[in-house]
Amino acid sequence: MAHVLLIDDDQAFCTALKGVITHEHPELSLSTISDPVEGLKHIQPDLALLILDFEMPRLDGRKVMEYALAKGLPAGRILILSGRSADELHERFALGECLAVLNKSDPAQRHVLSMVLREIERKNRPEHPASLSKPGAASP
Repeated sequence: MAHVLLIDDDQAFCTALKGVITHEHPELSLSTISDPVEGLKHIQPDLALLILDFEMPRLDGRKVMEYALAKGLPAGRILILSGRSADELHERFALGECLAVLNKSDPAQRHVLSMVLREIERKNRPEHPASLSKPGAASP
């Protein structure tokens, strides 16, 4: 099962997002951590997705992202969320620094997060083996 780690100091947001992901994306496992320093211990290169709040006390999302990259997690599996506008986030994060930067409260941006999670589910489904018999062939 693909694992997603959410690090966000807003406990209510963590709880709400966990409920949505658990309901809408049952093929994913999700851990939430509200302390970014504690969250560092849980960052592994095999995470399917790391979701980070941009602004957190003690350690902001950029620093956590830099740590994750140093641990071997590819930039394409890191997503930054923030209450700041998407335009401001795009100014702070260059294209390619991470998978995406999204505004937490914008419904269109939440839809993008859902699309990312659906794609992770799709990529992690076991492939169905091809049928050994040819279509239209008679059964013995």
